[in-house]
Amino acid sequence: ILKDVFINGTLYHLWYFPALIVGVWITYYLVKKLGRKKALIAAILLYIIGMFGDSYYGITIMNQITKNIYEFMFNIFDYTRNGLFYVPIFICLGHIIKADTRKNTKFDLLYALLCFILMSVEGSILHYYNLQRHDSMYLFLIPLMYFLFCYLMDHSKTSNKKIRNVATYIYIFHPLFIVGIRFVSGIIGMDKIFVENNLILYLLVCISTTIFALLIEKVKEVVKNERK
Repeated sequence: ILKDVFINGTLYHLWYFPALIVGVWITYYLVKKLGRKKALIAAILLYIIGMFGDSYYGITIMNQITKNIYEFMFNIFDYTRNGLFYVPIFICLGHIIKADTRKNTKFDLLYALLCFILMSVEGSILHYYNLQRHDSMYLFLIPLMYFLFCYLMDHSKTSNKKIRNVATYIYIFHPLFIVGIRFVSGIIGMDKIFVENNLILYLLVCISTTIFALLIEKVKEVVKNERK
C-alpha cells in the first residue's frame, strides 16, 4: 500500500502525482548541491538508467549482472517511470526553458516535428524487436519536449484556466471511459471493432472523455453563475 501511495500511484495512471512530488524534491536537491548544469547532467544520467528499465529493458536483461540489478530495483518499485528516474530531466528542462534567451526560435516547431518522427521510428524499432518492458521512456522524447515547450511558450502569451481544467479532467477520468467502453463493447458483442482495434479505442476514449470534461466545466460555470 505504501509503495502504491508514494511511488506507483493508487491507480495505474495516477503515478504522475507521487512522481512529480518526488521529482521536484530530487531536482531541487540536485540544483542546490550541484548547480543547474551539473544537475541537468545528473538528471540525464537518471533518465538513461530509467530507459534501460523501461523501453530498452530487452537490452538490459541480455547481461546477467544488469538484469539482477534491475530486478532488485523492481522489488522496490514497479517501473522506472517514477519520480527518481523519469521526472527530474523534465523539471530541469523547464528550468532551462524559463531562462532561455535564444532569439531564433522560429524553427522550434519544425524541430519538434522532426523529433516526433524520430521518436516514432525509435518506438517502432523497439516494438519490432520486443525490447520494451514498458513504453514511457524514449531517447527522442527529451528533445521533442524541449522544442515543443519552447514553441508553446513562445506562442502562448496568456493562460486559459478552462483549458487547464478540462485537460486535468481528461487525465483523471479517462480510465473510467476505457473500462466503460470495454464493458459496453463486451455486452453488445463488438469487442473486435471497439476494443481490439487500438486506434478506434483511443479515438473513442479521447472523444468521450473530452465531452465529459467539457460538461463538467460547463456545469461548474452554470452553478457559479447561479450563485451570483
